[in-house]
Amino acid sequence: MTLAELSVSLAIVATLMVATGSVMVLTGRAVAITAAQASDARVDDVVATMASEQRMALTVTEHTATALTFTVADRDGDLVPETIRYSYSPDSHQVFKQVNGGAVVPVLSDVQQFRFTSVPHTEAAAAPAADVESTSDDLVYSHDGATGSNYGLSSLNWAAESFVGTLLPNNATSWRVTQVEIMGLRAVGASGSFSVSICPVDSKGWPNTLAAVEKVTVSASTLPTSLGWSGTIKFTNVDQKLNPKDRYCIVVTQSLLTATGSISIESSSTDANGVALKSSTGGGLWTIPSNQDLRIRVKGRYKYPGS
Repeated sequence: MTLAELSVSLAIVATLMVATGSVMVLTGRAVAITAAQASDARVDDVVATMASEQRMALTVTEHTATALTFTVADRDGDLVPETIRYSYSPDSHQVFKQVNGGAVVPVLSDVQQFRFTSVPHTEAAAAPAADVESTSDDLVYSHDGATGSNYGLSSLNWAAESFVGTLLPNNATSWRVTQVEIMGLRAVGASGSFSVSICPVDSKGWPNTLAAVEKVTVSASTLPTSLGWSGTIKFTNVDQKLNPKDRYCIVVTQSLLTATGSISIESSSTDANGVALKSSTGGGLWTIPSNQDLRIRVKGRYKYPGS
């Protein structure tokens, strides 16, 4: 081998050595970058999981700089919320996860800094759905019983029927009277008027006429000339807000001295709900005769929870 050939061979070997060194350096850098990216991806996955679980939290039972415990909706079908706890150990530089008090599992390692913080945010409470009112005038209470006696109305003689609405649905939150019909008879030649009121019941079981929910005055001609049902007496106050569980009275009164007519009262009623009341003092005092009920029909509309 000549000196020239040796020189060329050495040059080629040197070039190959440099190229090989460059490849090894680039490969080392690529491996380092890939490992770092994998570590970052692992951190991103854990943080994303924590964030998604916290967004679904029902309650937060522990919140410190290094620990967070909260509950989420049932996931295993036992109808009990799941409890999730994340914690950080500054000694081992690890982040741990624990579910329902089970094993504490490390989910991140070599964590140099970690801290749970919160950003307070005030949000108005969601407004409850407004109640919805029924759209038809439904029968709420009635007493059609057999004919008893006629009770003449006057400025002193008043009558009332006490009852609890029995035909309201179970989900009714309130109700209002829209129509009343009374069995009665108009006095001959009567041209006056009488009033019908919706009143709460006081501790004695008497109608509290001073706190009437609504009062309607109607013509004597509302009563028929022979014993029968009156014309429809309408109530228009949409804000009565009657409690479905409470007792109320329909009170029939008159301010004129001369009678506009009579109303029919059954004298041998077996209605356990309805109670007839009579006053001969213009509502000052009331009596509750046994087994008597006004012959009356009450219709109304009720409200129920909206969806």
